[in-house]
Amino acid sequence: MHQFAEMIVRALEKRTIIPAADHEVYVYGFDAALYTFLSTAGLVLIGCVLGQGIETLIIISLFYVNQTLGGGFHASTHLNCFITMALGLLGCLATFLLPFNQWVYCILGTVGLMFMIKYPLVLHKNKEYLQAKHDILCKRSRGALLVQGICLMAIALWGKNEYLQAFCVASGVCAMSRLVAVFQKAKGHNA
Repeated sequence: MHQFAEMIVRALEKRTIIPAADHEVYVYGFDAALYTFLSTAGLVLIGCVLGQGIETLIIISLFYVNQTLGGGFHASTHLNCFITMALGLLGCLATFLLPFNQWVYCILGTVGLMFMIKYPLVLHKNKEYLQAKHDILCKRSRGALLVQGICLMAIALWGKNEYLQAFCVASGVCAMSRLVAVFQKAKGHNA
């Protein structure tokens, strides 16, 4: 992907669409965009093959929103990231093999959201430059979590058990990702 991103950027530089001085920034951006597109397509494909396309979209959407706005576990390579996300998705979808209990899932979803509200932001070491905006980013993350809490209540009232289960399991997995990041951050400060 990195080589493909390099080719795209060189072609755009040749046509003077982007300045050569910003080469690395554009390569990084195209690399990230390509990876995000391909990994998302792969995850959706996994969910569709397993007959749970909508549930997969719910899980992926919640994970991307919470990871983007509040942070969480970051793998060291694109491949490790995709493997982690695919295993996480398969774990979430495996819960559909268990008997459904609305209260268990609502508690899981609520606890996940409450944990993320308590820890609304864990900046990755590559994003430490955003530390000056910490308070604003925390408010933004908590606002998104509040909206998710409202959605959780609406889905529970709607009575679509499969969507409720997907939402709640996704909230729990998002909280676990955030928990790993919190531990990694604490370990890094103590080292």
